[in-house]
Amino acid sequence: MSSGDCEGLQEDLERLYYWCVVNKLSLNISKCSVMSFTRSKQPVVFPYTVCGNLLARVSEVRDLGVIFDSRLTFIPHVDQLVLSVSKVYGFIIRNCRYFTHTSTFLCLFNALIRSRLDYGSVAWNPIYNCHRQRIESIQKRFLKYLVWREDGVYPVRGSEYGLLLNRFGVSSLEVRRRVLAVKFLYNVVNDITDCPSLLAMVNFIVRRQNSRSQELFYLRTPRTNLLLQSPIEFMCRTFNTISAVCDINFDTLPCIIEVLLCSLECEQ
Repeated sequence: MSSGDCEGLQEDLERLYYWCVVNKLSLNISKCSVMSFTRSKQPVVFPYTVCGNLLARVSEVRDLGVIFDSRLTFIPHVDQLVLSVSKVYGFIIRNCRYFTHTSTFLCLFNALIRSRLDYGSVAWNPIYNCHRQRIESIQKRFLKYLVWREDGVYPVRGSEYGLLLNRFGVSSLEVRRRVLAVKFLYNVVNDITDCPSLLAMVNFIVRRQNSRSQELFYLRTPRTNLLLQSPIEFMCRTFNTISAVCDINFDTLPCIIEVLLCSLECEQ
């Protein structure tokens, strides 16, 4: 990004401000800020202003409940998410200790905790395995608590997580994020989610006759974890694992999800 780009953006800000004035819309400048999304150690810093007021420069911003950081690692969002759902988990344990049915606890967990862990995951899906484990540990701890409620003892330390999932008929949060990613991709490709700019980023493969490759989407060879876990790459890569048996333009979404779940179970 050059100084000319910065000056052009400053001109756009001025035009936006005058457009608000003409249309009698008030602009709360105290809530406006500047953030540069870059992984460069020396980003271009330009003093942007609106109506002569210098805009504060920040390294994090919350948008629709998701915290974006300047390097797009989403680590601050994961930190805040784990902290908030841990408090809700404690609230459930303290206030529902006299409940007797396991199904009631599962309903509370799904409504108050899992819904938060799923929200916006297509955008903030963790890049690093350590953060995936932090999120997964919340559900794992809850399932161990359910075992204690039913059996009177906690599972043996180091017991298999898959056994807990099978016992209570739930999927891991990692599997749920993959399912949500494929659902979102299905909606974009089939125009259920009307977003041409996103659809333009999806690259289809036109296979030759008798081609051995069964993949539907073209993906670049990832050189970094950031590219590997980016939303479009993650969605398309996940669907490519089942593209040999599913047609995203013909099969129904429930059918695709069923095949995906079977495929993920085989991997585990």
